[in-house]
Amino acid sequence: MSQEYSSILPPLSESERQALKRSIREDGLHFPIIINEEGILLDGHNRLKACEELGIEPRFEVRDFSGDKLQERKFVIVSNLRRRHLNGFQRIELSQPLLKIERDLAKERMVKAGGRSLLPDGSTPARGEAVQRVAREIGVSARTYYRALAIIERESDEVKRKLRAGKLEVNSAYVNLQSNERRRELIALSAKPLPKTANVFCGDYRKIWPDHIKVNSVDMVFTDPQYGTTSLGKKMRRSNPDSLMELWDDLGRFSRRVLKRGGYLLAYSGQQFGYVAETCLRKHLDFYWKITVVYGSSQSQLFRKKIRNRAKQVLVFSKGIGRDHEWVFDLLHGGGRGEKEIHEWAQPESEARYLIGKFTKPNELVVDPMCASGSALKAALTLRRRAIGFEIDPERFRVAKGVLAEVEILSSA
Repeated sequence: MSQEYSSILPPLSESERQALKRSIREDGLHFPIIINEEGILLDGHNRLKACEELGIEPRFEVRDFSGDKLQERKFVIVSNLRRRHLNGFQRIELSQPLLKIERDLAKERMVKAGGRSLLPDGSTPARGEAVQRVAREIGVSARTYYRALAIIERESDEVKRKLRAGKLEVNSAYVNLQSNERRRELIALSAKPLPKTANVFCGDYRKIWPDHIKVNSVDMVFTDPQYGTTSLGKKMRRSNPDSLMELWDDLGRFSRRVLKRGGYLLAYSGQQFGYVAETCLRKHLDFYWKITVVYGSSQSQLFRKKIRNRAKQVLVFSKGIGRDHEWVFDLLHGGGRGEKEIHEWAQPESEARYLIGKFTKPNELVVDPMCASGSALKAALTLRRRAIGFEIDPERFRVAKGVLAEVEILSSA
């Protein structure tokens, strides 16, 4: 085999090499050794070496490519990729030489057809056609192949090692890559000016809100309580009722202080511990209603109770008798994972936009005391509401600032 062909794919591991020798010794050589018309070894150099070590006469087959080196190189890569026990990412990663060959072949076909067949953006279809062909050859979807190409180009070596080892799937790695790149983009924007009708502050809202919000001045508190640390600095666990009670009790107390008479608190709550949230909030506010958000495909599994949970609640409480608002559905179809572009537990902006739009009016003040990436603040701004947020985590705070700065940039464009 030529040095060029032998370097296309990595050598067999020792265990793979011994398994191959054992198979040939016990069952014989199932596949012939492939050479070209010049006698250059194309496929089977590991089988040939095993036969030599075992003293077995190999069988050869001559494959004629009529001097077409691109087709010959394609055969070498494809035959090895199909025979190796590789996962999807390994096949995609090792098929990069094949992708180059397919691009060159696609260009040749376009030249023979008498034109470049330009796409609307001025590019040629060679790249897209090549990806489709290679993906089909190695048994993955074109969508997965494109995502893997982005990972190969832009992701860290550590992530690639996990993909090669089968500890991470391509689609999950791609979603993480997009989220991380989007976060970096927003953090870079965080130094830009914010809209005049919005602001976000870094810190524990329970300690710093009096410096930024007046008592009885807020029309709506809209939030998705994050499970982080309690006000006492203890690590919070979802399954710890005491920690949850402190979180919801603090939120109820805060909302009681800042809401106007008739104002609303809307807060996401998981189904499993919804009773804790309701019990705590009832000490400070009046129960108004419960809205259920159903998600089409995503779910959480409660193994002890054998429940597949596909819904979350939005608890609605008011300060005194709730003021008039628009008609609202109490069963919503969730925005889905497509809107969770910044982090896994961000609530979809479309849900916040719907609920804020129904319970508040333009120029009214919406506050999110645990704003995370700022999706609720963005929703409020797009509806011409004023918005204030608090975030205890410094990185998420910068992301939220970037989200608001982006709204200002787009509105000024």
